[in-house]
Amino acid sequence: MRGRLPRNEGDTLSMWVTWYVCMIRYQFFTRNQSEGEGIDSFITELRNRAKDCEFGTLTESLVKDRLICGLRDDNVRRRLLRVDTLTLEQAINNVRAGQMKLPQFS
Repeated sequence: MRGRLPRNEGDTLSMWVTWYVCMIRYQFFTRNQSEGEGIDSFITELRNRAKDCEFGTLTESLVKDRLICGLRDDNVRRRLLRVDTLTLEQAINNVRAGQMKLPQFS
């Protein structure tokens, strides 16, 4: 909080909360599915991180967006991006279905 000194304890707390929310949002927006991480674990982690981000009514939409952007499977991501009005639940179901398919061998 350079350039501005807190005037009182409430001001200091407000600055700390602002910094904390910014850091939590950073962690949320940079979270990608790790190698070997299951989709359910990834979704749970996104939902847990979103709780402290103060997204309000945008929470479900932003979790859906982060799910799509953070997927390791490019083919599933491309399929999800083709859907016009995709909900979080639809995205989750499609991702789970995409992981159930067996790999094709050439």
